[in-house]
Amino acid sequence: MPFQKGHPTYKGCEKGWFGEGDIPPKTAFKKGHKSWSKGIKRPEISGKNHPMYGKHHSEETRKRIGRKGSLNSRWKGGKTKCMGYYKILIPEHPFAVGGYVLEHRLVMEKILGRYLEPFEKVHHKNRIRIDNRPENLVLFIKGENWHSHNCPKCGFHFLIR
Repeated sequence: MPFQKGHPTYKGCEKGWFGEGDIPPKTAFKKGHKSWSKGIKRPEISGKNHPMYGKHHSEETRKRIGRKGSLNSRWKGGKTKCMGYYKILIPEHPFAVGGYVLEHRLVMEKILGRYLEPFEKVHHKNRIRIDNRPENLVLFIKGENWHSHNCPKCGFHFLIR
């Protein structure tokens, strides 16, 4: 129990700061206490004393800052990882979200020779989300009349049509 004798917030309960069963706020400051960054003035680095005061980026730097896509210095080939899945940058894909398409869906589309519909789901047999080998992918169709089904390889439970 949080408010027993010996607990750090017990004194606050005795004084009536918190009701029975209430949890004290984690960010409670002592009376008159200021946050570490509030009210601190640093005149030695503000205004005209700041090292960047009056300076501008060179023309070359300005060009480099605005580079997009493969011209950017941090470009990694248009492949990113999100929630364990690889996403590939293909802005012209009809089902792209923010210009990106999940890589396992692209692999299944290549196998089938057509775009996947939104109700078609791709399952990884070994449940490793970045293992997008064709032999590891299975296509499932979710529809109105759902039936219980287990994946024969990993035993994953699905509701499919």
